[in-house]
Amino acid sequence: MFAEWVIEAYMRRRFQKLAGEIDDKAKDPGVSGDQIETMVREFMSERHRIHVSGITCAQSLEQFIKSAEKAHQLQGKPSGVATRWRQINRMTGGMQYGEQTIIAARPSIGKTAIGMNIVHQACILDKVPTLVVSLEMTPAALQRRLIADEASVPISAIRDGACNEGDFKRIMAAQVKIRKAPMWFIDGTNGISASKLAAEVMRFSSNFGIRLVVIDYLQKVLPDERHEKRTYEVASVSGKLRAAAVQSKVAMVTLAQLNREAESDKGRKPRISDLADSGQIERDADCIIMIHRERSGEDTHTTELIIGKQRDGETGSAMVHFDGKFCRFSDTTHEVQ
Repeated sequence: MFAEWVIEAYMRRRFQKLAGEIDDKAKDPGVSGDQIETMVREFMSERHRIHVSGITCAQSLEQFIKSAEKAHQLQGKPSGVATRWRQINRMTGGMQYGEQTIIAARPSIGKTAIGMNIVHQACILDKVPTLVVSLEMTPAALQRRLIADEASVPISAIRDGACNEGDFKRIMAAQVKIRKAPMWFIDGTNGISASKLAAEVMRFSSNFGIRLVVIDYLQKVLPDERHEKRTYEVASVSGKLRAAAVQSKVAMVTLAQLNREAESDKGRKPRISDLADSGQIERDADCIIMIHRERSGEDTHTTELIIGKQRDGETGSAMVHFDGKFCRFSDTTHEVQ
């Protein structure tokens, strides 16, 4: 009892100090809004850092029983955000809430396309409130991909204005459907820091009920502090993004780049060790899915989605079909383990 009183008194003094610092900074015209927002975010999470509570064995078992009952009620349906790929849903239970799923690929293999396919299924079809964070392409360019997928009109025809009357009708119908989707975009093409992005995830989760966040892509997020080694910068970004997923309880899908050096070994499937810039990405990720597809040769459509890591599930592979005209990965009847 005395220890709890001491902790409570400490928290009150700490909150008073933080509130005073925020008030002082807010009055200072030399302090940016981003800095103030970061301080507010730290203020909101302070209680969790100060007070760490344990649970009994009975309480942990009760939590397990509740999760088992929920899984039984789902009758095999994904417990997280469902994708359009049956085998991936079966192996992962969907993109799990409060976790970070890394989807990694070499350049020009289709990581942005697969990210937008997840958005299409979750947000447009299943109405899951979704936040898309684009650090490489503009929101308009991403919308073009969604339109191509939904309308089944070649993306090149949309881009070049070469649509016929039938294409145009399907595009109009698709944009009406997409317009109704609970979707928000953050345009980070001019750069956004890890702390700012984490704060935005928390804000959108609180204000708009966001349940899925798709980030394209991790290595484009700016570190809060510069380091001599790129590894430290990426590690810091990775840790902040996963913390934001846990705190906001969103399913976070973060796209990531694989090292180009791996391309020199023709035909070799990607490995977790190929993750560019930092091994911390692997340590922070709850699930890692790698995309393997040949960019040249007779078969450039058959694609293997390799689950290289999953904290609470199996690893293995699923085969999907890539149709570049529509930026679409779809199920195939052939699956591998």
